[in-house]
Amino acid sequence: AHVADVPSYIQEQQEVVMCESAKLVQQTTSAAEKNVVHRVPLVNQLTFLGQSFSRLVDCTLGYLVQKIVKMLESCTGVSSLHVVINNIITLGLEGEHMCYMLAREGGVRALVDVCRRENVAFTRSKALRALATICCAPECVAELEKESGIDLLMDILTDENVIESVQGEAAGVVAQITSPVLDQNQHLCRFAESLQVILTALLGLCEKTEGHETFLLSAAAVANITFIDSSACG
Repeated sequence: AHVADVPSYIQEQQEVVMCESAKLVQQTTSAAEKNVVHRVPLVNQLTFLGQSFSRLVDCTLGYLVQKIVKMLESCTGVSSLHVVINNIITLGLEGEHMCYMLAREGGVRALVDVCRRENVAFTRSKALRALATICCAPECVAELEKESGIDLLMDILTDENVIESVQGEAAGVVAQITSPVLDQNQHLCRFAESLQVILTALLGLCEKTEGHETFLLSAAAVANITFIDSSACG
């Protein structure tokens, strides 16, 4: 049975999966009746079924991610906003493909908007942590730069009025997007332009902080920056 609010493209893909499943059943039944197994057609049909099922899963996950991003964009209450951000963090921990889907459906843009519009420090910290979590995928890093996220990070790190916990989370995002395992950091034009300003802010944060986590995140960001740009060592 179809759920009423399921988009038509998901329902259509469900039908494709059912059709491919029926073909597989037909082939296996025919092979059993004739006591003759033609391996190539069966393997091909299994491949078609697997591909159609993968597309169904991708469509369904994409739809659910869309719903979560829309909730993030429309949330007005702080507690509900935190719940949605926690859900995004959980999804991001599922792996790079899920992070790619979050970027594809506007998750990075929505999180950057939350960081800009929310004055509650805890909320900004959570949104920044979510960004750090999902920016393990190159697509997310590209989206972050596209949405002026680098400027946002620089503003947070250089603003003396921003509390240290928020700056620490911003340092965590910098550490993630400059990770040596990401090729994308070689193409962050805006980051390259702001490198010295960000590096100075991170070093200052390392010096003044008494929090172990903030120090580790800032130090990791500094180390990554010097790894991708040796001129920063000077």
